[in-house]
Amino acid sequence: NLFKPKLILKGESTPDFESFHYNRNKLCWLPDNSTIVFVASNFKNDRIYLFNTKKRKIVKTIELPGFTSIYEIDVSHKGDQIVFSAQKDENVNLYIYDLNAKTISQITNDYYEESQPKWSVDDDKIAFTGERPSKYKNKDHLFYNLSKQIYIYYLKNKNICQLTFDTKDNYSPFWIGDSLAFISEKNEFINYDIIDIKKSQRAQLTYFLSGVLDADNYKNKILYSIFYNNGWDLYLSVDSINSLNWKKYQTPRITNFNDDFFKRYSIGD
Repeated sequence: NLFKPKLILKGESTPDFESFHYNRNKLCWLPDNSTIVFVASNFKNDRIYLFNTKKRKIVKTIELPGFTSIYEIDVSHKGDQIVFSAQKDENVNLYIYDLNAKTISQITNDYYEESQPKWSVDDDKIAFTGERPSKYKNKDHLFYNLSKQIYIYYLKNKNICQLTFDTKDNYSPFWIGDSLAFISEKNEFINYDIIDIKKSQRAQLTYFLSGVLDADNYKNKILYSIFYNNGWDLYLSVDSINSLNWKKYQTPRITNFNDDFFKRYSIGD
């Protein structure tokens, strides 16, 4: 029998949960397997909430003054840090909040948008989507050459490496061991590709004809959100990476996130 979903929290009914960012929000589990972490907007600003699903109540509220909006978040596997994408002073960058020390450290600092961060299994890397200028797009539109690609932030040396170099957008990364899966727009239908970083190989992971919105992985079980029959539904795939058609792909390349936005784009007052 299929599991019947149960409503545990309702938005737009109290001042604390006025709204959730549509398509820019993430739910995360703490290691206790009982507490979920999410972002909601209230009458002042966005907050990060810890909700215990067994007690059915908010057990912690994290207020981060200075941020206009907080978007996608991800909790480290140790449960001690939260990485998130947030807007501050009109810029959308990546930050890490330490739950124990209650401090914030900034990962990126530029006028381009960085989003959708995901911790690696060993918590020493963070994959994310970065929007940067691309040499592949050259049409008469102010921001037409901006492209979304997948990047990796290494916490030990603070290097940022670019993983994908496509002519089309890539986004929504998640880890499968040492490999990174992500949505690729290289074909007519939006599907997931995967790159084995250690072996420098790439393969197409899914072949959905209706498109896929999001996905995540746990012990080689991948949960997909897929549009089908006039609605979004969840599908579970088991051991889907064992028989892929792998092809050679370039290794990640260290990149310098220079903040050259206003040198490239002339924006009037």
